[in-house]
Amino acid sequence: MAGPLTYRDAGVDVEGKARLLETLGAAITQTYGPDVSPWGGFAGILRLPAGTSQIAITIDGVGTKTVLARRLGQDRAIGSDIVAHCANDLVAAGVRPLCFADCVTMGRLDELLLTTLIEGMSEACARLGIPLIGGETAEMPGVYHEEAYDVVGAMVGSVIAYLGPAHVCAGDQIIGLASTGLHTNGYSLARRLVENLDLSQYEESLGAPIGAALLAPHPCYAPAVLSLLDAMPVHAAAHITGGGLPGNIVRILPPGLRARLEPSWPVPPVFPFLQQLGALDHAEMRRTFNLGVGMVLVVSLSDAARALEILRGAGETARVIGGVVPGNRDVVFT
Repeated sequence: MAGPLTYRDAGVDVEGKARLLETLGAAITQTYGPDVSPWGGFAGILRLPAGTSQIAITIDGVGTKTVLARRLGQDRAIGSDIVAHCANDLVAAGVRPLCFADCVTMGRLDELLLTTLIEGMSEACARLGIPLIGGETAEMPGVYHEEAYDVVGAMVGSVIAYLGPAHVCAGDQIIGLASTGLHTNGYSLARRLVENLDLSQYEESLGAPIGAALLAPHPCYAPAVLSLLDAMPVHAAAHITGGGLPGNIVRILPPGLRARLEPSWPVPPVFPFLQQLGALDHAEMRRTFNLGVGMVLVVSLSDAARALEILRGAGETARVIGGVVPGNRDVVFT
């Protein structure tokens, strides 16, 4: 006669998860400083820096980029990607990152995968100088198939500048920071386009295997943007994610002003490659992908040259890609 059914029999290994997380403690706590509560509690506690009067929080995921990463066995970059994505969202609001927490869900506990993801997050947090303060790992059999997983991150920061439409004026310049590729959006369409291709195949037009081009890391613009915020007034910023340049820049425009973009910047070859594969029109490309610009910053005309100098000095490829002019609250390409 079979014994009683256990939680593990149903697909959830609580003890295994506990053992694994214990081994990951060193990777997590290496991001801690004296202002962080001990690891392992029900919530992470962070002593706020002196002078912090307001905090902000953002939460996001890496979407179906995880499917390609799993297919290619390149999951480590996903841990770094989610930290970069959240940090970019915060600095676009004028916020300095303070701490990060993750949520990883999968159909079956995969110790190697979870270790790879957490180590990627820890390394990215260490580069930002913030703690990986907490997280959640959940096995969800019946919701995710055994090879699938999802990664979501939340990041808290302190407000250091007030950016947004209220500060944007006609004549302001729009500076673009170069992207490396898709970053963390547009993958449902991209995966559909390449589903019958050998992703390990070298593609001459990409200068790399197809899979490597698709999984190019999501850069963290936070250090460069924070350097700029510390040095001069910035009117607004936008992290170019889902919705592309039109869908994200419009969010930082007030009524009566239009963003006029001059698309002369270099476009990573993965975008024309995908466009040709799917015979996609320009409008579809612009509302789905970043097309070579991962973040935009709006500054006054008189500050633009200095802003470019600061951003380039911080290691970013930056250029003026357009300006703010009177008109309908929209984004046009000239």
